[in-house]
Parts: sequence; structure tokens; C-alpha cells
Amino acid sequence: MNADCKFNFSFQIERTDGGPLGKYDTAISTTPNIAIVKRYNSAGVLQGTYDVSSTYKNVWDGNLAPRSFSSPYVFEEGDIAEMEIHIGGTLY
Repeated sequence: MNADCKFNFSFQIERTDGGPLGKYDTAISTTPNIAIVKRYNSAGVLQGTYDVSSTYKNVWDGNLAPRSFSSPYVFEEGDIAEMEIHIGGTLY
């Protein structure tokens, strides 16, 4: 929580087959809209959509675990978050 009583969160991704993501690192962190977070209020009304692709980290940095994204500090208690990850099987 920040000084304005807003929350953020982080989330980690893994491949469904358990394989490494290393060959996708550059594409994930530099391609706009590869990772999207949507914020809905408690009534389910969309409040904002945020491209979090540039927050991707594939190393432990003390705050985020490897293969993680973080959202901006915009969430309020009771909000609903939806994450969309658009990583295909073809490298860019």
C-alpha cells in the first residue's frame, strides 16, 4: 500500500509444460501489451487497463520473484484484478 492507500500486486508466470522462459525474456519485457492488468471495482465495472509488460523481471530483485510482473498502485480494497498474458509459441 502506498501513501494514498492504494494497493499494487505482483504475479509470477510459468509455462504450462514447466519449460524455461529464457528465450522469451526479451520479447516479454519489450513488446507492448504482452501483459495486461485490468482493474474492476467491486461492482465489476472496468476502471482501467494497464500495460505491465515493461515491469517484467526474470531475476530475483529483492521485491519480485523471477518471471514476475507488477501492477501500478491503483487498486483499492474490494477491487477485482484480471490478468492477460499474450505469449505465443513463436518467437518475435
